[in-house]
Formats: sequence, C-alpha cells, structure tokens
Amino acid sequence: VPSILTVVCSGICFVGLTLALKTLPVSNVYAIWAGVGTAIMAVVGMYYFNEPLPMQKVLATSLIVLGVVLLNLGPSAKVVKKDQMAKVEDIEINRLPAKVQVASEVERNAG
Repeated sequence: VPSILTVVCSGICFVGLTLALKTLPVSNVYAIWAGVGTAIMAVVGMYYFNEPLPMQKVLATSLIVLGVVLLNLGPSAKVVKKDQMAKVEDIEINRLPAKVQVASEVERNAG
C-alpha cells in the first residue's frame, strides 16, 4: 500500500508540476515544489515518525520557505508570456535515443 500511494502521489505531483509550468517560470515552480516539499516532510517527520524538532530545523525550514516567498515576490514571478514557455517540439529529435525518436515521430504524425 505505501508503494502504491507513493506512485500515485508522485504522478499527481508531476501532473500538477506540468500544469504549473504552462504559465509560471520554471525557477519559481521548482523553488515552490522543493520548498513546500521540504516543509511538509519536516512536519510529517515530526508528527508521524516522532522526529525531534530542534531550533536548527525550524530555522532552516523557515529560511527555505522565506526564499520561496521572496522568489515569488520578485519581477520573475510574473506570468510567462506565450513565447517564453517551454515547447516540447523545439527539442532536437536527432539528439534523442532511437526509441524516443520513433515514439516522437509517431506522436507527431498522429497529431
């Protein structure tokens, strides 16, 4: 059950990450993901695994969250314009392994 929950939750996280990357800069999205994940795991460790919560951990986690907040308040936190968004089709197909090249060509021809 824990393994299944891990796979399901990871899938949900990656779908959410993909949706966020459609409108937000990758630096902000990754910072939020890493910062929130770190803070949540500190709380989970404290409540479910009875880990100690020394002042060092509180301060370090607070600095991570503060860093994420500051990143999102800056000028780079604006919504990404259409021409700044990452485009999967811009990847050079010749650099990909053969199996991925074939799959990419099949998807491109089907779509």
